[in-house]
Amino acid sequence: MDSLVERLNRARAGGAILFCGAGFSADCLNFKPRETLGTGAQLLAMCNEVLEQYPPFAKLQNAADALWDKLGDNGMEKLLKERFTVADVTTDMTDLLRYPWQAVYTTNYDNAIEQAAQAARRSAEGLSNTDDPSVQINALPIIHLHGYVGKWNIHNIRESCVLGAESYQRLSLVKQWLDRFRLDVDMAQIVVFVGFNAGDFHLNQAIYDLTGLREKAFFINRPTAAADPDVAAEQKRLGTPLYVGRAGLADTITDLLKKEAPHEPRLASFAAIRSVAPASQVPTAREIEDLFLYGQVVPEQLARDISNGLCCTNRLTVGLPLLPDRLILRPS
Repeated sequence: MDSLVERLNRARAGGAILFCGAGFSADCLNFKPRETLGTGAQLLAMCNEVLEQYPPFAKLQNAADALWDKLGDNGMEKLLKERFTVADVTTDMTDLLRYPWQAVYTTNYDNAIEQAAQAARRSAEGLSNTDDPSVQINALPIIHLHGYVGKWNIHNIRESCVLGAESYQRLSLVKQWLDRFRLDVDMAQIVVFVGFNAGDFHLNQAIYDLTGLREKAFFINRPTAAADPDVAAEQKRLGTPLYVGRAGLADTITDLLKKEAPHEPRLASFAAIRSVAPASQVPTAREIEDLFLYGQVVPEQLARDISNGLCCTNRLTVGLPLLPDRLILRPS
């Protein structure tokens, strides 16, 4: 817990990422009260009820595909909007959004995070997976990787909503956001997952190999006397599981924000150092022309020269780059 507080305090200057899973807003959704916890269980029960399915489906993806076939795009849009449009949020959700997160990612369809940000008086914008990942906004970006109820319409809901087995096979819109997600996590000071099971989500494959992730990733789970050992083991592969609940995290943040923030600015490198595989062929005539006329470099060709011991032996010496695609050329 101390390491969580230390990193949260350090990231007040920037570099904090919040990831919200289904458990973040499950108690705010428009479902009938049930003993079975979890949005997935609620969705499965809803699908079986509407389908009047007996024996009932045991897998949500199969039930969702059957329901989509029955209701069509218009019926599914209406049903999902009824269930996932949130009017009220809890105090602890609002308290969580008072923290200066750099970005929020979520697999949830609902608008609970947006409502919490509004209650916390934070400027925020909900983005769906159909939006352009390169979009730059001045507000807190809330990125709905599996689709967003606030942007669904009859024309995009089938493409945007990740729910049935068919949608999980496509995932094209999710994949277009993975580079941005991976970069945000890679550059973050802290990544906090709330209500998220690391074992049942495909995005863990996008971040499992990031250097230093385990030291800065924290999974906030419901308080329990007996944690699920499989879930704990899966979360430990990526970070640190904590059993303080959403309310416990909110209390930690509230106490932290009462204290003076660190004065040191956030430091970050301009570019990550990554190895480049050497080219297998000599440069083409076009690549040589682009180098001498425009200063454009093919990193693979530089790696080839280095591996062959040919770097800096000619009349021109390559200096440090001003930009990723520009070089300073100076006579030897």
